Amino acid sequence: MGNVYIDELTGLYNEKYMSDYADNFILKNQNTRVIMIDLQRFKQINDIYGHEIGDECLKCFARVLNQIFNNKEVSIVSRLHGDEYCILTILTPEDINKKLNEVATRLQFIYLSRITPCKINFNAGDSKVVLSFDKSKTIADYMMYHAKKNDMIYQTYDKRIWTKKLEEDLFQTQLDSLINDNSLVYSTRELFTKQGEKSNISQIYTKNASGKSFLGEGNYSRIEGSILSQSLDMHNLNYFIENITKLRNKGIILFDHKSLLKYEDIISKTENLTEHQKKKIIIASDLRHIDRREARTIRQAISELRKANIGFVLDKIDSSIPDNVFESLATDYFRFSPNFWKQSMSDPKKYAILKYKLKMLAEVAPETITLFDFIDNEEEHNYLSGLISENSLVSGNNYSKEKKLKFTR
Repeated sequence: MGNVYIDELTGLYNEKYMSDYADNFILKNQNTRVIMIDLQRFKQINDIYGHEIGDECLKCFARVLNQIFNNKEVSIVSRLHGDEYCILTILTPEDINKKLNEVATRLQFIYLSRITPCKINFNAGDSKVVLSFDKSKTIADYMMYHAKKNDMIYQTYDKRIWTKKLEEDLFQTQLDSLINDNSLVYSTRELFTKQGEKSNISQIYTKNASGKSFLGEGNYSRIEGSILSQSLDMHNLNYFIENITKLRNKGIILFDHKSLLKYEDIISKTENLTEHQKKKIIIASDLRHIDRREARTIRQAISELRKANIGFVLDKIDSSIPDNVFESLATDYFRFSPNFWKQSMSDPKKYAILKYKLKMLAEVAPETITLFDFIDNEEEHNYLSGLISENSLVSGNNYSKEKKLKFTR
């Protein structure tokens, strides 16, 4: 067989071996499962400790995998590339789970024994090989991603998870097509003052030709943080700018926080607008779960957008937003999460938090405009009227139905 099939760093089988011999193993074993594994935050290990320590971690992990899955009649262990490993096995999901927990226990012991300077963690997912090795590897890889996303060691194949993934892929394909074909339509919700008078601000929603919102019904989470989301943001901004002379109101456009990292592109798109036109653009973004490494750039982005006369809304404020965010982000608009303020109607703890945040905003930034969406009935209207200031703006079915906004290119 020769060294062409052996990974030089770890001594495991390599990707070429899997490519050439996986089908043989699968043909001999009808119940073959493929397990995909990668290490958590391996890039950080390299950045903090250096590539030499990173290589030692890769070798250490390979040794542990080989020791636990040590029967070559039952399992074949390989390193594909980087920190990605693959195992072909005839073990059941229950046995795989036990062995992966053994791997985690062994790695914990190694770390506590100071054999490695950093703890090695991993995530794994699997799939039964049905159609082909490559297709099953793709499914197992997504199960691994699901495990990583949900802080689990191992996720065996789950039809519901995979079906949801296929639905997300279909949604993204359709949205990408609509963006490229300029086939999106837009609707607005008018914002009203506390007294029920129309304000000069509207919320703009992206929709498809049938009028269904892309950002509702959980669809936004399907693209959040992705290149597609950023593409949609820029598409919406371009449309708004091209039609800005036809619009009386300012328009709030929902942006993925990742798009803010490219704030220079946003500002460059508005360079030829008048100052009055620039003031019509208000960008809203949810910053509750941003990476700490992104925080400084996002603060700078908001500052530069405001210097360019583009407004910014800190979106979906709830109890998870720390107080210092209010103080450190210089912005004129704060929008509270509908779920949060609606729950505060019956939850005393959330009510106290909401009241405190509104009071703090009034003291720290008295000119701040607070926004409350999706007020559906008189009870919700009366509840908020007792809390909000004269600077607050509201919207929802209790005030006005949404309207189509006819943009043209």
